[in-house]
Amino acid sequence: MGTIVKTSAGEEIMQKISDSGYKLTESRRVVVELALKHEGHFSAADLYETIKSEAPSVGRATVFRTLDLLTSMQLLEKIHLGDGCHSYVVCQSRHHHHLICNTCGLTIDFENCHLNELLQDLSRLTNFSIKGHWLEVFGQCERCQNKEQFAVVGSIMKKDS
Repeated sequence: MGTIVKTSAGEEIMQKISDSGYKLTESRRVVVELALKHEGHFSAADLYETIKSEAPSVGRATVFRTLDLLTSMQLLEKIHLGDGCHSYVVCQSRHHHHLICNTCGLTIDFENCHLNELLQDLSRLTNFSIKGHWLEVFGQCERCQNKEQFAVVGSIMKKDS
């Protein structure tokens, strides 16, 4: 297998896996370490492509099973993208939500959650016992807005010349 640099975050996750009674296989270690290297969100296919080049002996099924395990243990979060697909991000231990850029996929965590009043109203109106929530907001990050704006300006300038 390829050389994997051990990180404290990776070791912490592996310890949690072990403490939960799961085997600490080298394949799982590779999946964890390479998942932690991703900036922002990543799909299972993205991760598998990275793993194929760094550790070709790790199978596709192992990647998917390990992602499912990490998600069930709340060590990874599954986020739902605007196109209906989903990706993963490394879990934050605090309550938070996500801003997701539809263009480049940048994912930004935010903590300001002012939904409590809405949730209380919903609970009262529907007699529904609400146990939790998550919020994913889709749009376009500043960098992509600027790129788009620059492209429009460039296009107008070409027409004027």
